[in-house]
Amino acid sequence: QLRLATGQRINSAKDDAAGWVIGKGMEAQARGLAQALSNVGDAGSLIGVADSGLQSILDILITMKEKVTQAASDTLGTNERSAVESQLDDLASEIDSIVAQTTYNGVALIDGTYTSKTFQIGAATTDTMAVDISSDHSAASLAASQGEQALTLLRLAYLLAECGFLSFEGVEKPAPAKQAEPPSPPLPKE
Repeated sequence: QLRLATGQRINSAKDDAAGWVIGKGMEAQARGLAQALSNVGDAGSLIGVADSGLQSILDILITMKEKVTQAASDTLGTNERSAVESQLDDLASEIDSIVAQTTYNGVALIDGTYTSKTFQIGAATTDTMAVDISSDHSAASLAASQGEQALTLLRLAYLLAECGFLSFEGVEKPAPAKQAEPPSPPLPKE
């Protein structure tokens, strides 16, 4: 009668012990893969938050470059240059504010402390993806490294795209790397 109510052939181990074990194993695998897929989505969301913060910083850096170019002109006097310097200080403070506010679940992402994080992206224990945003993107750090660290997240995003976990609008997913062919066996000596 339980079969009629559930529509399933196997409802407990007493109906078909081997079938029940196989079914439970498949259910566990399916649920594990569903959670792995959810983890991939979470990783994508985290990267999206970090990317948004970095994009805001990049916009500010472009504005700062514009202000520096403006101040380099001899058409400006001392007062005007002081005003530009004040604006640059305010923009640097805004960068630091963005770095402090770019968080995911309360964890800072682009302040140099998001290191050695692992996402489970498959059913097997070895199906993981390591994420390391170890570069500090504060104003002082960016000034010291001349903005080179802003590429960290972009490199990570392309790595995710290569693995098939992320796609960019209008950009084709990179082709998978070719597998090296095994070496040919040595020729017999005559």
